[in-house]
Amino acid sequence: MYQLEMIGVSPVPTDTRRGHFRMLVAMILLSLIYDFIWLWLRTKDVGDLDNGDGGGVEAKIRSFSLFWTYISIVAKVIMALVYWKTSLNFNKFLAEVKK
Repeated sequence: MYQLEMIGVSPVPTDTRRGHFRMLVAMILLSLIYDFIWLWLRTKDVGDLDNGDGGGVEAKIRSFSLFWTYISIVAKVIMALVYWKTSLNFNKFLAEVKK
């Protein structure tokens, strides 16, 4: 909740605006750009360890972090779509919350 308050999203639905959800989508897209840059830089390193002497524990740690980065990207895309859809149907969504 603290992170949402830092960017201006209130935990109270009546104080939330359509722009807040769009701001969350923008932040997720910025995070995805960072993830893709990280993947671009690190995927080559993981491949080099697999082809060489095995890499031992270091190769396993890099593979583990690469795996969770892929899962994170999928989750971020899903959340961005949910927030964007919520911003499109915001008035209908808010009317349902007030009932």
